[in-house]
Amino acid sequence: MLNKIEIEGILDKEPKYAKTVKGHSMVKLFMKISTSSSYQGKTYFKTSFVPIVAWGKIADSALELKIKKDDEIRVEGILQFQTWETAEGGKKGALAVEAKSISKVENPMPDIKVTEEEDLF
Repeated sequence: MLNKIEIEGILDKEPKYAKTVKGHSMVKLFMKISTSSSYQGKTYFKTSFVPIVAWGKIADSALELKIKKDDEIRVEGILQFQTWETAEGGKKGALAVEAKSISKVENPMPDIKVTEEEDLF
């Protein structure tokens, strides 16, 4: 079974770095990914938000990259369902990307302005 994801997008929030009780590094990222499609001559945009978590050396490397909100990054990793307990004692869960590598996109593509008449696909 294959579980692999590669995505590029914009950091929507500042990274949250922390150390676990046992001293392991971790970072939480929140990436914004936009896609577009055309239908009957009109272009539609959709934005998705993807939570990303990195541990250990991967988290340390993200800190060394000095990534910040609005930077374009590339993440390779796996999809993982994470669960946690709320302050009220309830349980929550969400699908997230566990990063196996994080890199900064040095020359991001410029934003493309699309008019209704243009057909991207």
